[in-house]
Amino acid sequence: MLSYPLFFKEMKRIKNNKIDLSGLSNQMIIAWDVLETILSAYGVDAICTCGREGEHSYTSLHYVGKALDFRSYELNKEEQEEVRIAFTIALSIDFDFVVEENHFHIEYQPKLKK
Repeated sequence: MLSYPLFFKEMKRIKNNKIDLSGLSNQMIIAWDVLETILSAYGVDAICTCGREGEHSYTSLHYVGKALDFRSYELNKEEQEEVRIAFTIALSIDFDFVVEENHFHIEYQPKLKK
C-alpha cells in the first residue's frame, strides 16, 4: 500500500520527486483540484514546484502543509491574472492566491469571522 504523500504524488503533477507534500492539508488538496480545473481551460497542467521543502520565511504556511507553489510561465501576464480571478471566485476568502514573478503561490489562511 502506498503512503498518502506518495499516492497523492502519483495522482498529481509535481516538478520532481524532491517536492515534499507530507502533511498537506485537505484545503490545499481542494485548491490544487480547483487550479487544475481552471488551468485545463488554458491547456496547461497544474505542476507543483514547491511544497514543504525549500527556504521560506519563518512564518510561512509551506512548512505546515497550507501553502503550495505552481508553475506559471506557460501563461502570459493577462492569463495569469485571469487564473487568479477565477480561483478567487471559486474558493472562499480563506485562500490567498498570489501571482509571483515566476510562479503562483496559493495558501490556506483562514480569516477571522466577525
